[in-house]
Amino acid sequence: MTTGDDEASPQKSLIDVAQIDIPGGVTILFPDDLSLMTPYVLLEQGDWFEDEISFVRCMVERGTDAIDIGANYGIYTLTLAKLSGPDGRVWAFEPTSRTADYLDRSLVVNGLANVELIRAALSDHDGEARLTTFVNSELNTLRGSGTTTGETVRLETLDGCRTRWRGRDIAFVKIDAEGEDANVIRGGERFFCEQSPLVMFEIKQDDVVNFDLVERFRERGYEIFRLVPGLGVLEPFLRSGVVDPFQLNLFAAKPDRAKVLAARGLLVRTAEPLPPQPGLRSGLWDEQVVTQTWAANLWPLWQHGRLGDGSAGWGIHRDALNAFAQSRRSDLPPGQRLAMLRFAFDRIGAAVENAATVPRLFSLVRIATVLGERGRAVEVLSHLEVLLEAGDAIVLDEPFLPLDSRFETLVPGDRLTDWMVTSVLEALVQFGSFSSYFNFDRSRNLLAKIVRQPFHNAEAERRLKLIAFVNREHRA
Repeated sequence: MTTGDDEASPQKSLIDVAQIDIPGGVTILFPDDLSLMTPYVLLEQGDWFEDEISFVRCMVERGTDAIDIGANYGIYTLTLAKLSGPDGRVWAFEPTSRTADYLDRSLVVNGLANVELIRAALSDHDGEARLTTFVNSELNTLRGSGTTTGETVRLETLDGCRTRWRGRDIAFVKIDAEGEDANVIRGGERFFCEQSPLVMFEIKQDDVVNFDLVERFRERGYEIFRLVPGLGVLEPFLRSGVVDPFQLNLFAAKPDRAKVLAARGLLVRTAEPLPPQPGLRSGLWDEQVVTQTWAANLWPLWQHGRLGDGSAGWGIHRDALNAFAQSRRSDLPPGQRLAMLRFAFDRIGAAVENAATVPRLFSLVRIATVLGERGRAVEVLSHLEVLLEAGDAIVLDEPFLPLDSRFETLVPGDRLTDWMVTSVLEALVQFGSFSSYFNFDRSRNLLAKIVRQPFHNAEAERRLKLIAFVNREHRA
């Protein structure tokens, strides 16, 4: 199962082991230390924080062959191996010896014999290099200054490893090489020519957007895509567009692989034109909202209030609501759903420009988070937090979208303001950072507010207890 020069048994070296089950029937083993990022995030969320892991679970089929470059504790490796089954094969590259030990143990616990764990780093040449290591293994890099801790690791290239997967169709590659990504591509010229995988790669190193990787893939005939999280599909990434501050990964695929994924409803190859306004079912949102329990007390107000010409820009907001409702129809092709969602985002943006009312800001946040415009959503949520906590009267003279599907099932009754405040605070916890690990104090303050609200759920209480425990054990 393990290759390389390390003859030590990893089962003998690991004494501080914790584990958790994540979606897909996968058990992850990791250090029993909540001061580390991966253990903390997995215990906090019961899964990895990247939206892309959910997409991978939909994309991988039985028999899929894949490569995980920078496997770390194996969240993607184990997921790929479990889903691909005995007919599939996964090659996992992890150079950090102790991290690879945990992954090796996870392979045993999960009973996965279809993974080859390669204790080496990938680059543009064979040999050895100094790997700078950090407390959090996710940050380990070949690009370190040499003044910190580290270990000597073996270097290989994708082209040099070609005999490992000779005769196999590599359908997916994940690259997370902490600054060595360009060298990985350079060392895989023949690989990326001969094979046609879907490649998931990091777009950022620290806070710097690495457009060079985008161009390197395009020079090799790959198209670039981004994930639309609320639809679970890939759409073309426009180089001229501004990269969302929460965008960590992009995907690259040659036209033949993109065509296969498009046929499965997982990718939209070209952005479809926005639908003409007459093509919208103008009453679709009305049909949906009238059946939702959260709106029962508000619907009479909306029917007999200031809708129509009396509410400036309401017609634009209504278009956004109807288009959003259309985008949720699973019977429509992904391209049409995406076109409707983008149309909804454009229209709600125009409605907010006309009048930035609370109902329109709520609708904007919901549409933005589904589309993956997370930075815009967080900006608006922060504004809503201030507005609602000020205690001023809130005018709800037109329909709007709840921020989350959970709040569609809750009846506000005479506690509508509490319902709105709780939903805003929960959304800030969910979207304001990838994990409370990265904004400990801010998340603790938000969660403390949430648990005092009548509409909070047990998840908020659990997360607040986790923060309190970690604060007591590791941050005191």
